[in-house]
Amino acid sequence: MPERVGFFRTAQQIEAAKEAERDYDRRRNAESQTRWLYGTARWKAKRADQLRREPLCCRCKAQGVLTVATVANHSRRHNGDPVLFWSIPLESTCQPCHDGPIQAEERAAARGGGVVKSPEG
Repeated sequence: MPERVGFFRTAQQIEAAKEAERDYDRRRNAESQTRWLYGTARWKAKRADQLRREPLCCRCKAQGVLTVATVANHSRRHNGDPVLFWSIPLESTCQPCHDGPIQAEERAAARGGGVVKSPEG
C-alpha cells in the first residue's frame, strides 16, 4: 500500500482559514444575544456546580456507558432569552454527545423539524 502524503497548506491558506474562523465566530456572537453569557463568572460557577453534582454524561449513562461529563448543557433551548438562559435546568454531557446528537437535535428544532428531546424522554 502506498504511503499517504500529508496535506500541505500554504501560509496564505492557513491565514485565510483562521480569518474565516474568526468571521464565523463574530457572526455567531452577533446573532446570539446570550452567547457572551458563557464567558461570565456566573456561568462558569453554574457549569462547575452542575458537573460537580452530576459528573457523568446523562446520555451515555442512559445507554449503560459511564463517561465523564465535560459540558453543562441546557436541557432545552433558551432561544437567546437571558431569563431562560439562567433558569432552564442543566444536564451534564460528554463533548461527543453534546457536539453530535444534541446539536443535531437543536439544529432540527431550530429549522422546525423536530423537538429537542431530554434524556428523560
